[in-house]
Amino acid sequence: MSNPISLKAIRPKRFNLIDPGRTIANIKKSQKRYLEEVKRQLNAGYSDVTPSPRYTRTNKLRDGWIIEVSTDGSTGTLKNRAAHAVYAIGPRGGGRGKGERQAAFQRQRGWKSISDVARETRPRYVQLMNRSLSPHATGEI
Repeated sequence: MSNPISLKAIRPKRFNLIDPGRTIANIKKSQKRYLEEVKRQLNAGYSDVTPSPRYTRTNKLRDGWIIEVSTDGSTGTLKNRAAHAVYAIGPRGGGRGKGERQAAFQRQRGWKSISDVARETRPRYVQLMNRSLSPHATGEI
């Protein structure tokens, strides 16, 4: 009687180059972190800009920020609830109509526009996103 031969298929261990769940979580963290940095820069000059004599500071601009990041991390939004935010820190070139861009006198008083801050922080955004997409990225974004 002969000995039976047993054959087993050798399967390699499963190897995931990128963990989608971890990557999405890292992207969301990076989006939020970037938007927090933009918010911090826009608020940085808040106390340095003296209010005009006819205006009583309400702190609505400083305290009116909302950060939203989509569930997949593909979109991050920084909004300000203050009705006058667009005049103080709105886009520099903006639209053509009133209420679509930063007012010139606000720029002269020292307010940074969102356009200026976006341009200054763009390298940081790229850095954060590249780090979050790295297969070796840890939870420490």
